[in-house]
Amino acid sequence: MVRLADHPSAASATPELTIAGQNDVRERRAELWDAVDDLRDAFYGLLTSRRLQKAILNSLVIATFATVTYYLSIPAYAAFYHFHLPDQVVKVPVYLQYG
Repeated sequence: MVRLADHPSAASATPELTIAGQNDVRERRAELWDAVDDLRDAFYGLLTSRRLQKAILNSLVIATFATVTYYLSIPAYAAFYHFHLPDQVVKVPVYLQYG
């Protein structure tokens, strides 16, 4: 019985890395981690920038103002409708049959 490791093509199928090849892999890995670190630093710098913080704060102020205005307009509309429209408009029956 022939084992795969004893087969002549098995040695060429899994070549061992030379010292230069291992150093190349290490250098590429180090370059990759440097790129990841640079991206992380850029992202962190963006999140902590004054410009972004100001934009987020302005957006929150505008969204809060719009929400409060919307919820105040509902009772204001109901009060206007109740007090300023004559009773005739409110109490006139509407017939949906035509003809």
